[in-house]
Amino acid sequence: MAILNMGLQNRRNIALFMVIFMSLFFLCQLTWADDTCMFTVSTDQVPPNIVFLLDNGAEMEQIKWHGDYDKNVDYTPQNATVEVVNNSETDPPVSGNEYKTLVLTNVDEGSYSFDKEITGLTSRATALIEVREPTEAAPAGGTLELKVVEISNGPFIVGETIQRYKNKNSIATGTLDQIIDPPVVTTPEAEEVSGFLNADGYSLVNHGGVWCLVKILPTLEPDSYANGLDADSGGTWTINGRTITLPVQPSSVGQADAATGLSIIDNATIFRYSQNYLNWLFFGSYTGDGSDLPDKSRFYYAKQALLSVGKMTANKAHFGIYNFTSTTEGASNVQPLGDVVATVVDGDPASNVLTSNYVNNINNMGTVTYSPLAEGLATIGGYYDSPSSGVESEYYCQNQYVIVVSSGISSEDQSGANQYLPTTLSDFDGDTTDSGTGSAGTVTVDSTVLEIPQNTGGSTWLDDVAFYLYTHDMVGYVDGFQNVMTYTVGVMTGLASNAYLTNTSNNGNGHKSLYDTTNSNYGDYHFTADSAEDLSSAILNAVNSILTGNSTFTAPVVPVTRTLSGNKIYLALFTPQEGNFWKGNVLKFGLDDNLNIIDKEGNVATESNGAIKASAKPYWATINWANADYSTQDCTGGGCNYIDNADRNIYTYIGFSNNLTNEFNEFSTDNLIFSWGFTASILGNPIDGVNTLVDYIRGADALDEDGDGNIDENRDVITGDVLHSEPVIFEYRYTDGTSESYVFFGANDGMLHAVKDQTTSAANVETNFGTEAWGFIPTHHLPRLKYLIEGGTHPFYVDSTPKIYFSDVDGDGIVDSGDQVVLISGERKGGDVYFALDITDPEVPKFMWQLNGSTLPGLGESWSEPAFGIVKTGVGDTVGTPVMFIGGGYSADNSLGKVIFAIRILNGTVVQKWYSGHNMAVDSDMTASIPSAVNAVDEDSNGFIDKLYVGDMAGRIWRVGNFVDTAGNPLVFPECDENINTWKAQVVFNANDADLKFYYAPRVTLEKGYDLVFAGTGDREDACNTASGPDMILAFKDYHVTADASGTPVPVTLTDLVNTTSSISVPPVLDDPAGDVDTNGSIDNGWYFNMETGEKILAEGAVFYKTVYITSFLPNNDPCLPGGGARLYALNYKTGKPAIDFDPEADGEDVELEPYEDIGGGIPSEPVVVISEKEPKLFITVGSPTPDDDTDTDGQPGVISMDPLAPTRNFFYLWWREGE
Repeated sequence: MAILNMGLQNRRNIALFMVIFMSLFFLCQLTWADDTCMFTVSTDQVPPNIVFLLDNGAEMEQIKWHGDYDKNVDYTPQNATVEVVNNSETDPPVSGNEYKTLVLTNVDEGSYSFDKEITGLTSRATALIEVREPTEAAPAGGTLELKVVEISNGPFIVGETIQRYKNKNSIATGTLDQIIDPPVVTTPEAEEVSGFLNADGYSLVNHGGVWCLVKILPTLEPDSYANGLDADSGGTWTINGRTITLPVQPSSVGQADAATGLSIIDNATIFRYSQNYLNWLFFGSYTGDGSDLPDKSRFYYAKQALLSVGKMTANKAHFGIYNFTSTTEGASNVQPLGDVVATVVDGDPASNVLTSNYVNNINNMGTVTYSPLAEGLATIGGYYDSPSSGVESEYYCQNQYVIVVSSGISSEDQSGANQYLPTTLSDFDGDTTDSGTGSAGTVTVDSTVLEIPQNTGGSTWLDDVAFYLYTHDMVGYVDGFQNVMTYTVGVMTGLASNAYLTNTSNNGNGHKSLYDTTNSNYGDYHFTADSAEDLSSAILNAVNSILTGNSTFTAPVVPVTRTLSGNKIYLALFTPQEGNFWKGNVLKFGLDDNLNIIDKEGNVATESNGAIKASAKPYWATINWANADYSTQDCTGGGCNYIDNADRNIYTYIGFSNNLTNEFNEFSTDNLIFSWGFTASILGNPIDGVNTLVDYIRGADALDEDGDGNIDENRDVITGDVLHSEPVIFEYRYTDGTSESYVFFGANDGMLHAVKDQTTSAANVETNFGTEAWGFIPTHHLPRLKYLIEGGTHPFYVDSTPKIYFSDVDGDGIVDSGDQVVLISGERKGGDVYFALDITDPEVPKFMWQLNGSTLPGLGESWSEPAFGIVKTGVGDTVGTPVMFIGGGYSADNSLGKVIFAIRILNGTVVQKWYSGHNMAVDSDMTASIPSAVNAVDEDSNGFIDKLYVGDMAGRIWRVGNFVDTAGNPLVFPECDENINTWKAQVVFNANDADLKFYYAPRVTLEKGYDLVFAGTGDREDACNTASGPDMILAFKDYHVTADASGTPVPVTLTDLVNTTSSISVPPVLDDPAGDVDTNGSIDNGWYFNMETGEKILAEGAVFYKTVYITSFLPNNDPCLPGGGARLYALNYKTGKPAIDFDPEADGEDVELEPYEDIGGGIPSEPVVVISEKEPKLFITVGSPTPDDDTDTDGQPGVISMDPLAPTRNFFYLWWREGE
């Protein structure tokens, strides 16, 4: 089987949209102008909808604490038994075995058992059952005696109904007939100790101008002033010998706020003081007089946070706000969904101007007593279900969110309503212990079970409603499935409330009843504010998480490239991530005799439409390097190629030894202790420290991403993304008849990777490995490695395809004495560097040389992949010099890259270069960068390069060579001077349109009397521009004519080409030297085909059997469907007209041929022709193949295989070559 690889250069560039912070409140979005667009839906296009459920109940009326107060310390005076604020209606606590006995009659059932709470429905008194008599269940209507303890809020009242909740559907009731006090026990008198003892806290009420310090009742309402403690004067109290003035009432007028630059009205109804805070003030370590006490409620800071977030997000999200009402039913909309910034100041979000409605709506909010959390969330569910909500029906991909900002303590929260969705509250998530009303709700953290705190009439259905919103289509009037995701922000919560809110957010994002804190998803959607000041940052972090996550990638796995070698095919895939490190994977499959792609078990690995089967088992996959399951010989789904991060061979070049295996070059923490090692300075002073960074680069879970506490284990994937690099395979054949192959590829994990692919014995027995041999980190990337874990954007490193040159001295194809194997790689977006390694011994690589913009002035980003060849450097040179040809590289503003280089392969020195003013033909100036690879042509196949073709970023194609004799007379085509030192650069084609850009090398075929040069235009760095163009596919003749009679260069222009776009256009007759079929007065020297507006050529083409095959990318205008379509063109190489019947089953004999076929989605690779003994095949990779009726492969990458036009069976392939 012969494999004809025509230079695989599919380039994918992904730069993830990120949201970054600048200072505490600065939030902005970075959008990258390259080919990232095809993978993401960003908030620039479809802002998410975010509704805040802002808890404005009792807990938000808590006054902001003094900075010296520590909530984790109990400041209750030791042995305190006397309440500072007396209340004669409250029974003193009953302790020990001094039970109070309640005699109940008319009991409706007997579930009054030990340690269960009962409540008096009239008195609201509560107690715990200690003993029940009789102990067996009482008959209906019977009598019970309950000995109770821990009475609070009493006393109980004879004749009232006593109630205990059994579950959410049933309660036990009885009538209180008699109260029997415990026997009086005489004890020695002890000194009375005062303190604040009311667990529900305190507030301040005013009666007749006098402020009173009162308890908060179990109903959450302040007690009567009659039961309070009057102030000395104003808001000043003297308690325990301390005189302190307390802030008594939240402000109802605006107060200037420096953080937002706005005036904020607190507007809380009352201030609430916790029991412990007052104990700290009057009995603890506080020594002030109250003048330094904060005078704002938590509610004030919640308002500040919403104003800050609204301003800083700059309409990247639509915001709405709901809060609770005095009716205790659900929640009410106080801010409709929509944009909240009236004026966006680019680059300075702190200066954005909020709409007056948003500011006024927030300032007008007040507080209420109760927090029906579940009802409130269900109210928002009903809001999203209403077309009046503001959800834009045309954006089926728009995401809907709720952020619950609360302490997590529910009250008066047990009822459903028709306007809610769900309309009733129930145990939707099926975790019976975590749902319901009363005091039965619990939540688990790892193995610890915590009781969920509730206030009067509360419930624990919040997590159930969150689960319902996530699992149901909540926006029925919009096409598709639109659920609502719930995030939570805990406001100064306790352990149980925090766990409950965490579980709510887990349920609200698809992780039902996730209690394992070591799970990487646990708590991803919950944020905490441990102080009032933390509220802004916590809410901002929640919004930031939404905005970052809302830049969704359209394909979970994207194929970058594929490389063919013998009867094997290698695929490079990557997964875009929200973080800096993106996961990569290189896989190996096989080809059978019929050129079907097969897995290691011989099964066909693709579906009928080309999608890779989920069940396909590769020969090996680099993703398994991190997985210990692939460390034994009992591996499934790939080779046994696990490697522990501590055992990896990762090298760099410090300068002491060219042998990369030398200890000086080892990239590990072992080298930190030596003077030549990886100091903080060499590694760019990483924030997380040198050891952490080195371990992370080596693949360790150094940041404990899975939260299991083990930082020495491998991360789940240790191979970085392979965006623009292609795997390159080299087979080492040895004199004993054995061979081994290695795969080399660059990645954006900081290094070039070498993989031991397989060995073949002399008896032709193959053994597959897929093990990592080594990795190489170019020296200049050492201080940049930190950006894999720092900063807000995805970094690039070895972002290009390596190329391998085999110096086979005796030409026997065997690596033996005197031979040399050299790997050279650029870095594309990773920098302006080319480096060379001697890989003659693949296990002992050696550093050879490195070039950059300093050593090669004018070099831009090193996009141009090396093209190798041997050139003559003088008259009579019969040996030649091995060189690599490269374009000057990429520069967005064309300030660099305006040069072509010829570099000696073995030492990295310049043989020749061409730029404006140097080795130029008359009137030729290089004014645009050249990121394209160069096509080095050996026209006469004598082993020496004759000429070069390459395009630039201004619509021109250059030819470099010498086509005149020493007297200046033109040489007869195809003759040329092979001495490189006589070559000149000249424009041979000029589209006269700087918007037409050539990113990929032209293809060339030798015809009778001329070369036919093929190319396509398209801006790779603006791939998703739907208004660009028209870009084109073109072909033109090159006769080697250098100038007209006056000496002026004569490039071909579009006027000299026939427009073959229309189906009725007349094709040119290129072998007619005087042809002018379009009658425009210019001889037809080629053709061009205009593509649709926005459509671009983003890969090299192929010419095979009189047909040009080239792929294109057509972006779409649908913000919910980023990316676009992949097409394959098949045009007659001389006429530019359709060459293939893409639909042979179409009816009719005169069916018009189409110039292209839609082959899937995403940017396609270039076509590769593979020739077997039976037939040729054309292979193309795509992000997602076109679906068919037989397969369900949504989102799966694929390899399209199709039959090209080919010679008849009696045609024998002696050899076939395409100039590159």
